[in-house]
Amino acid sequence: HLGQEKVYMEELEILKEEDRKTGKELYETLYWYLRMKRNVAQTAARLRIHRNTLLPRIARINELLDLDEKDGMECERILTQCEILEKKNESVRQILSSRGKENAYYSMIYFSAAASVNLL
Repeated sequence: HLGQEKVYMEELEILKEEDRKTGKELYETLYWYLRMKRNVAQTAARLRIHRNTLLPRIARINELLDLDEKDGMECERILTQCEILEKKNESVRQILSSRGKENAYYSMIYFSAAASVNLL
């Protein structure tokens, strides 16, 4: 499973990069789409967007990740990876907010390096 989890992390990074470029919030959309068991109506309600706004996002996610080709277990693993990433990000935010500005820069470098070698 470790090799496959790395693939999922790489796929999530693809979505994050697409978000940085376009601002379409595909990563958050994927997270809630999977949390809502691929239910479009529930996902749209949770994201507080119209169904017609959600559908093109899901189509783009499918283009990038072939989500329609993944079974339920694979989707659960992707969702788990999303939740792990969120917990890591939350921990980093807490540490950075508790330190002074001069230490925040060094903390970001540490956590970036640690995350890249999966120490977190």
